[in-house]
Amino acid sequence: MLVLLAAVLPFLTALQNDFVYDDHVLLFDAQTTLGSALTYDLFGNEADGSAVSGYWRPLVRTSYWLEGRMFGVRPAPRHAVNLLIHAGCAVLIYRLLRRLAGCSRIALPAALLFATHPIHSESIAIITGRTDPLALLCGLLAAHALLERRDGRALAGFAAAMGAKESAAVFVPLLAGLVFATSAPAERRARTTRVAAFGAAVVGAFFAVKVLWLGIVPPATAWRGEGDVVQRLSTFVAVLPRYLGMMVFPVRSSIVHDTSLVTSAADARLWIGLAVCIALGVAAWRGGTLPRVAMVAFAITLAPASNLIPITYAFDDQPFPLFERYLYVPSMFGCIGLVVAAGAVVRRLTQDEASRVRLGIAAVAVGVLAYSGRTWVRVGDFANDVVLYERTATDLKRPSPLLLAAADAAYRGGDTAAAVRLYDSAVSVAPDDAAPLASRANFLLYLAEYSGGEAQRAQARGETHASHEWSAARAQWLSRAIEPLDDAIARGRNDAAILEARAFAAMIARDNESASVWYQRAFDAGGRTPTLRQKWREAFAQMRSAVHALAQGPRMADAITRYSALIRLAGGADPPTRVPEPIGDLVLTAVCELADLMILRGQESDFDAAADRYRAVLALSPSTSRAHEGLGYLAKRSGDRAQALREFEAALTIDPEAYYALSEMFTMAQEDGRTAEAQVYFARIQKLLTTRGKPSGTGLPAPPVVGADGK
Repeated sequence: MLVLLAAVLPFLTALQNDFVYDDHVLLFDAQTTLGSALTYDLFGNEADGSAVSGYWRPLVRTSYWLEGRMFGVRPAPRHAVNLLIHAGCAVLIYRLLRRLAGCSRIALPAALLFATHPIHSESIAIITGRTDPLALLCGLLAAHALLERRDGRALAGFAAAMGAKESAAVFVPLLAGLVFATSAPAERRARTTRVAAFGAAVVGAFFAVKVLWLGIVPPATAWRGEGDVVQRLSTFVAVLPRYLGMMVFPVRSSIVHDTSLVTSAADARLWIGLAVCIALGVAAWRGGTLPRVAMVAFAITLAPASNLIPITYAFDDQPFPLFERYLYVPSMFGCIGLVVAAGAVVRRLTQDEASRVRLGIAAVAVGVLAYSGRTWVRVGDFANDVVLYERTATDLKRPSPLLLAAADAAYRGGDTAAAVRLYDSAVSVAPDDAAPLASRANFLLYLAEYSGGEAQRAQARGETHASHEWSAARAQWLSRAIEPLDDAIARGRNDAAILEARAFAAMIARDNESASVWYQRAFDAGGRTPTLRQKWREAFAQMRSAVHALAQGPRMADAITRYSALIRLAGGADPPTRVPEPIGDLVLTAVCELADLMILRGQESDFDAAADRYRAVLALSPSTSRAHEGLGYLAKRSGDRAQALREFEAALTIDPEAYYALSEMFTMAQEDGRTAEAQVYFARIQKLLTTRGKPSGTGLPAPPVVGADGK
């Protein structure tokens, strides 16, 4: 009961916490049906069925699915499940050590330290951090089953551990070692071999199902670490002192710790790490069997953190991930080592057995209280995403990505003031980085867009004063966004992200022409984001719609001039010689519309100019039926009926429902006396009109459509 309370009380504030970090993706964004939980990648599958991350953890995903059915979107019950899993681990550790040692002198202090250790905060306070606790819980159940000689249950427990996290494969040598240490000499060898063989078979079967049957492998685009095997192993040795320091007492806690790859033997961190390893090895060897076993087991369970096989997900600027959650399983053996070390110190301080007991109890009590207090504070860091990312950023050398994450979280939560403050902080700590500046600008521009919408709605309601206030807010947000962008661009900052943000600002300011220019510059600078493509198309489409509307009135000459300017803006010339891919179809449509207008204006010089534009369109996009229709009209007008027929046939080959070409072909067939052919075209026209109604077609003069009966 003492261990149970120690495991729960320091983490109780987690029940008040919100969903944080990967919770949003794994609990709500990834597919969470029971079938997908058992057969899909941890982060869900792509539309083509491929894995998003390459992780397969069916037991964990099934727990998410069950909780979703039982608790909905309430975080508190899900946090309670994590607390129960952790408490179960602590109690099972106590019972296991008690069975192995035969007394509580080692078992109780080690279990209490494990129960309260602040290094476990991340694994417990993040709902989706339960992978390591759940794997350890299943592994401990397997260990108890082996001690009770229930090998079938042990095998099932180990298989469940593999279903919680792939790194549970390291339990195979630990479980085999447990059997070796506790079996009678006559059966030791055979039973140990059997456990190791069955464990290896489970691991093999797990990865066979994962890779060969389900096809869950890391995507080709996944980040897979940096450096070769020697460099990653050297870095692992170099960071061991930091892992051990966190094991003793994590003064500085973070979801990610800054570290860099060891690329040279001259790196002092490598030699410090080697010296610490040697010193601990000597101390453990001289200390007896228990510290030796604890140290070996600690090293085995921490081995997956060596990143010899690079993990697929990590921060892009983190060549060697150093995460506290990697210590959840190793800390079980680390706590044993701490208790043994504390016992050695106590024995040196006094020779009296009663004094040793009192001093030992006091030492354990101080450790448990210190751990509990640090855990209580650390769990508060996971209250929500804003708190988590902002507090984490204070401990990083490059905090801007996490400050941006905190700002985004504040924005999603509706705290505009906090979001502005955090975006400003991200820019101030990384003034030469394009991402914070662009992200800040986009955020302010969204606020400007929202304020403009509110101003219009207030005006529609007759609330003039409110409309003025919202309009003033819009102008303020626009100014705060544009000024830093213009300053950066003036200083030669031609990053695609900054140019794209400037284009968005021009759109918000309703200057679509400038927006198109900025989007062109962003595209040329390497911008290829879906947002850029969408916004650029939106800006150009709005300009084209305005000119098209102008052409419907009496100002045809102005419309022709505006169309020509629009085409030069996007294509560099009129007729264009190139068009940017994201808006190419819109530009070519505008060129055809311009040519149509020239024909409708009816000046003799316009006909050749219109033909040049149709041919320019076909040179850039040979599959444009509308350009063939235009050339067909011009050919027919000039009396070249053979060429007109070829152009209209080409249009219909590209688009069998090209209405203008169908109409012209029908009319020409009627005029030539080809009645049967005219009836075929007439039937196609009737079918098109019946199924789709009269299409908008081109802007060319419509031919008279005469029915087969002469009407």
